[in-house]
Amino acid sequence: VPSNSPHAATEAPTDEQEADEDVGEDDGGTEPAEYPEDADEGDAPEDEPEDADEGEPTDEPASTPATSAAVSSAVVVTQFPNSLKARAAAGDALETACLDSREVTRVSTRERGAATTVEFDVATSAPAANVRLDVVRCVRSGALAEAFQKSKKKLRNVRVVVDASIEAAQTETFARAAGDHEPYVARVQTAVDNIAEIEFDERCADAFRDAVAAVLGAVPAQISAVAATDRPVVSSVIKPGLPPRGVVVSFDVAIHYWPASSIPLFTSDAVRSALEEAVRENRLEVAVETRAAGTALVGAKINRAESLELLETIVVDRDAGDDGAANDDGPDQVDQG
Repeated sequence: VPSNSPHAATEAPTDEQEADEDVGEDDGGTEPAEYPEDADEGDAPEDEPEDADEGEPTDEPASTPATSAAVSSAVVVTQFPNSLKARAAAGDALETACLDSREVTRVSTRERGAATTVEFDVATSAPAANVRLDVVRCVRSGALAEAFQKSKKKLRNVRVVVDASIEAAQTETFARAAGDHEPYVARVQTAVDNIAEIEFDERCADAFRDAVAAVLGAVPAQISAVAATDRPVVSSVIKPGLPPRGVVVSFDVAIHYWPASSIPLFTSDAVRSALEEAVRENRLEVAVETRAAGTALVGAKINRAESLELLETIVVDRDAGDDGAANDDGPDQVDQG
């Protein structure tokens, strides 16, 4: 899971802790400042969200922004004090300058060379693309820098790195299921025929990962634990010159966060439906084919019937590790279609 995706929620500091803490006191910059969860939801901006970047039309999912329970985003600054009070003040400034008073529920920081990435969660039902657009606009206009200057001593010396902040907002804005700071994954299987008799290696795994990410509208980091096991081929579609080899490709999909340009698929049912559609419409096979060069996946075919049967059962693991892969404690839920 990318570092911009918040995982474990941390309890808010007590009044005594905040009262004793001096502004600028170094606490490592990792403890997030949290706010009440029952935040009022603001209205979505009137401006239409920016269109998602266009990719290959054959493997991109249908993409219209969907509402989410929360949105995570980020900006980049310099001279940011490592204190809980500073992070709380940053949340207030972001609410006022960028978010039309929508509630910031969580603020954390991450070192970025000489700069600091300020990551934050917003309680809103607005599309993540709208939040991304709001943040980009307030950074570009200087409104966020002005809000920092008005925060008196806490953030008076903080400077917004405009280009880096715009890039962070555009690439690190995610829709997230409300209350789900801990990663969890849907474990999925598909059937593939016409695999060349060479090792299903890291290049194959990367190609298949990128294909799945494309058809789901995910970022590649959401797809992990890609592996293949041999299976008998019963398909009549065998490419001449290749042995009749088939595999079951399994992979995990992190479903607790989704990029702003995609339709969030927060449930295993939603992931199943999207993959079933991609299999039936041949979009998954095309996506694999366009990424298969130099791998055993050249000439591979998605076995539709077997893949749809495998997709009927998806295992959901809510004990996934920070890398998005499930741990060995076993799943706590099995969803059957």
